[in-house]
Amino acid sequence: MTISRPIDDARRTALLARLGRVEELARAGRWQRLRAVPSRYLRGMWWRHAGFRWTGRGRLVEADTFFGAPMHVMLPAGMDLYLLGAKTHDSELRLARYLIRHLPKGAAVADVGAHFGYFTLLAAHLVGSEGRVFAFEAGPATFEVLRTNVEREAQVRALHMACSDKAGEVAFYEFPVAWSEYNTLRPEQYARASWSSKVRPRRVVVPAMPLDDALNDQSIALVKIDVEGAEARVVKGMQGLLVRHQPVVVMEYQADEAVNAPHRTAARLLEEAGYRPCFIDARGALVPVEQPLHEAVARTGLESDNVAWVPA
Repeated sequence: MTISRPIDDARRTALLARLGRVEELARAGRWQRLRAVPSRYLRGMWWRHAGFRWTGRGRLVEADTFFGAPMHVMLPAGMDLYLLGAKTHDSELRLARYLIRHLPKGAAVADVGAHFGYFTLLAAHLVGSEGRVFAFEAGPATFEVLRTNVEREAQVRALHMACSDKAGEVAFYEFPVAWSEYNTLRPEQYARASWSSKVRPRRVVVPAMPLDDALNDQSIALVKIDVEGAEARVVKGMQGLLVRHQPVVVMEYQADEAVNAPHRTAARLLEEAGYRPCFIDARGALVPVEQPLHEAVARTGLESDNVAWVPA
C-alpha cells in the first residue's frame, strides 16, 4: 500500500515546475514530443491510428504522472497521460495548478466522475495519508481501471455509482474507450458531435445515490464534478454538504447553449446556496466572474471550462 508523504512548500513548487514542463511539451509540435518520449509516442500513435481501429479495443498501459504516482490508462483515451503524465487540456492544467497551490494536507476531497483517476491520485498525493479522497465513477469498464489505480492508496475510497438527486438505479451510457470521457446519463446531448454517428454507447444500469447520503456528513474541502450532463442532479443531491461544510465546488461548464441546460441549472442551485463562480487563472488562482457566467465561459474560446464555486 502507498502512504503519501506530507506535501511541503518546496515540493509544491517542484510539482508546479514539473507541470510547467508538461505544458510546454503539450503546446509544442509533434516532433518535440517525439524527441521527448520517442518510444511512448510511437506506441501511442500506432495504437490510436491503427491498433484501436483494427481491434475496436483499448490497450491498458501504465503512465508515469508528473507527481510521481504510476497509473493505468486505456489507450487511446488516456494519450496525454501516457505521453506526458498529465491531462493537458488548458482547463485541466489550470485545475491541477489550483489543487497544488491550495489543497491542504489532511483535507477530504470528493471526485465525482473520476474516470481513470488522474485527479483522484493527484488529490491523494496532496492531502497525504491524513486526508481522504472519495472517487465516484459510474461506468463499469472505466471503474475497473480506476479501482486498479487506487488500490494501493489507503486514503482513497473508490465507489462504483452515479451521484444523483435520489437513491435507486439509473441508465448509464458507456461509449467505446476512445470516447469514454463522454460517458453519460444523457447521450442525446452528443447528437450534433462529429463522432456521434460512428459509435453507439452501451446501456448499463448502475446504482445511484445523493452525494449527501454517500458521504454520510463527511466534512469535505473540495468537490470536483465532471459528469457530462448530470451536473444538476449531483448538485441537487449535495445540498446538505453545501450548507453544513461549504466545500469549494469545481464543476465543468459547457459553453454550448444547446447542451448546457444541466450546467445552467446546477449553477443556479449553487448561487441559491450562497456560492459565487470564479475562473481558475493560469497561475492556479481564483478570479471572480464579473459578468453572466455563460457569456464569460463563451468568451474563453473553450468548449468547456472548470468553474470554481466558492461560498460568498
